[in-house]
Amino acid sequence: MNKRALRPLATAAAVAALLLTPVWASAAPSSGSWYTGLQAGWTNLDFDRRDDVDFLMATARVGFFPVDQVAIETRFGVGVSDDDMDNVDYSVDHMLGLYAVGHVLNYRDAFSFYLIGGLTSATLEANGNQERTDYAPAFGLGFDVYLHSSMALNLEYIRNQNGADPDGAGKYDLSSMNVGLTWYH
Repeated sequence: MNKRALRPLATAAAVAALLLTPVWASAAPSSGSWYTGLQAGWTNLDFDRRDDVDFLMATARVGFFPVDQVAIETRFGVGVSDDDMDNVDYSVDHMLGLYAVGHVLNYRDAFSFYLIGGLTSATLEANGNQERTDYAPAFGLGFDVYLHSSMALNLEYIRNQNGADPDGAGKYDLSSMNVGLTWYH
């Protein structure tokens, strides 16, 4: 999917979430809360700033708030489509990450903005074969709209891997624009 096509979609989702906030406003999660979530991501794989490929990825999330506004989260993602470059089909075989999530701005327990950072392991596929696995730092930002006390709508941008370089084969960045739902327990 074209990067320019994602911008209007992300803007429309953010505006809709802001407009619907007073209707669905509820309570933000607090310390001791657990959550699970599912996300769909428009993912971009950028090879050493030269060419890139775009595809879809599905991600499951599990997190815990040890204190108010700060969560520890793990994610597992898989590629659900692929894209080709130079006659090679690329996708994510699987991705696993551990992150700290800091909700830096909560507005009346209706929505919050957060920053996310951590470490991601990703295994890429080339023509259906596992090609490269690497650990690399991850960072991003997101927006949660609390639909009611046990559910939130989620929109985020995350650089899943920044400057990954498995076995010196060349650096790449893996990033995605995600939308999903989160359930609080």
